[in-house]
Amino acid sequence: MEGLVLRILVAIPLGSAYAPVLENLIKFRGEHELSLAFLIADSNEEAISFAKNLNPEIMGRFNKIYRLIYEDRGWILENLSSARNFALDFAREKGFDALLFLDSDIRPPPDALENLLNVDSPIASGFCKFRFFYIRGEEEDINTYSFRRSGEEDFTEEYPKEENPFRVECTGAPCLLIRQPALSDTRLNFNIDNPYCGEDVNFCFKAKEAGYEILVHPKVYCEHENIRITVSKDEVRKFKSIRFAYFMVNPKTHLWLCLRKVKRKHLWIPKLHPEAAKLLPKSYFEPVEKPPLLQTGPFEYTPIFGAEMLKEKNLEEQIEAIVYTPIKAYPLSDYDKLRTIVMSNLIYESFDLIRFFSTVTL
Repeated sequence: MEGLVLRILVAIPLGSAYAPVLENLIKFRGEHELSLAFLIADSNEEAISFAKNLNPEIMGRFNKIYRLIYEDRGWILENLSSARNFALDFAREKGFDALLFLDSDIRPPPDALENLLNVDSPIASGFCKFRFFYIRGEEEDINTYSFRRSGEEDFTEEYPKEENPFRVECTGAPCLLIRQPALSDTRLNFNIDNPYCGEDVNFCFKAKEAGYEILVHPKVYCEHENIRITVSKDEVRKFKSIRFAYFMVNPKTHLWLCLRKVKRKHLWIPKLHPEAAKLLPKSYFEPVEKPPLLQTGPFEYTPIFGAEMLKEKNLEEQIEAIVYTPIKAYPLSDYDKLRTIVMSNLIYESFDLIRFFSTVTL
């Protein structure tokens, strides 16, 4: 790739903690000649924070800044899926060579982008830690999945000596680089109609089925940005169990279902494939409350950049506002529905996990 200028879109799907993210982005360094654009989810609540951090150094790092304007409704699967799908489609429409997803609470190393570009796969992920939790005043690191190998759940602590990128079945998207030809492959998306697992896991499912390898680079070690959540010991046990809702199986021959033995007041079980239904007791088909769907847009917003401010900072040509209309749905296939049954973190009781493993051939 020597001599080529790579056009890369850096996208932050949900808005928060802009200051540390911008500070890290301008520190990106490497041998590749890059043309960087920035797609930032700029909700009304975060508008002041974004405007405050528009200094000349940041503006000089990006050839173009796209302000993705929408009503930030928080970190839930529908919002995150929709925002990631918008960024994916936007990168395709604008003809970018690569798309880097970087969550707003992730701190990547300065050589993160360079190392990910050198990975021998169009889909490459950083080595990301989960958040820290406070437990009755004592800090405990609850490290949920970062990636998976061969259907087993693994944690970042188990790979401290790895130096080279390694293949995984599944990874998260807090620091995920998608290059061509995967970027242009319309079979790949972050499913919004996705009650059974994270949108990043769903993307990995599709990528593996399409024949792409997914690699994690251990030198791209990313920390969460000082986020602390106070929980009780009972809640900690629940968090540790919830991680099993994410999984990977042999995509051709096996099915792994994760179920819960609790009252399912807020748990919505989607329509199941007949073969999956045969594995479940009748009690799991009792009526349950389905969570409300998000309202569709476009949402109202208040522009944060007045004409005088744009003129003063010479930003008229560099910043482009985009009004974003979520929800973009991608229909689930029967195979998607077969993978698992949703585990809801809206239930506050303790719960047990039951695993069903079968050899359903699809």
